[in-house]
Amino acid sequence: MVQIEAIRASWPASLGQSVRYGTLTDDGPAAQAGLHQDDHRDLQRRPGLHGPAAGRYRPAPDARRIKAAALVARSALASYAYCSAGVNMVGQMLGKSTGLWLPRMFDSFLARPMQFADYGINLMPSGEAYSGGGMHLLPRDFLKFGQLYLDGGLWHGKRLVSAAWVRESTAHQIDRADGSDDGFGWHRHTLAVGARRFQTYEASGNGGQFLVVVPALQLAVVVTAGNYGEYPVWQKIRQELIPAIMGAMR
Repeated sequence: MVQIEAIRASWPASLGQSVRYGTLTDDGPAAQAGLHQDDHRDLQRRPGLHGPAAGRYRPAPDARRIKAAALVARSALASYAYCSAGVNMVGQMLGKSTGLWLPRMFDSFLARPMQFADYGINLMPSGEAYSGGGMHLLPRDFLKFGQLYLDGGLWHGKRLVSAAWVRESTAHQIDRADGSDDGFGWHRHTLAVGARRFQTYEASGNGGQFLVVVPALQLAVVVTAGNYGEYPVWQKIRQELIPAIMGAMR
């Protein structure tokens, strides 16, 4: 079992479940708390502030309060800013809109239907799940998210996430300074293999945790590593290893 820092993508999948079942609406508990279904800025990585990834560090006790206080600094909403606290806020929106404890939601909607083995979710001091990353699970279970999305939200023929949400969450939402872009909770990169170029979307995190999905090849790849704080090292997983695997698929 490894710590998967890229697991932030699981909470957008849970959000897709909430939209599908109608529990996330503009007049429900989340809206009353000042959070709205069409307020996707945090999933677009444009919360108006920069923040660290979850990493190996314990979430701040007042992560939600820190994020809420920072809303006044939203002068740069059109630009990309990495902020795990923003994705964590999406998790709190899920909890408020559904009335469900987030670990129970994840277990009922995703983990059990996809037959996960043992896994762990970090909790904040409030007892609620920290949805900004850092989940512990087996690589083969992490890989199941890739297959779920390749199959348009179906798992062995059962609908877990709406097809519309799979399309929307993995589509271009905001540009990044390095030439790539993001969907809702997913990073998007175009990878070259010889003369061909492939659009990918990925869940990736500090240290070298990767779930990379290549729709054109019907391919999902998981890589785990422990090179924390060594981005020049672990970025080679995307730049060199994944294209090599893709080349072998042609």
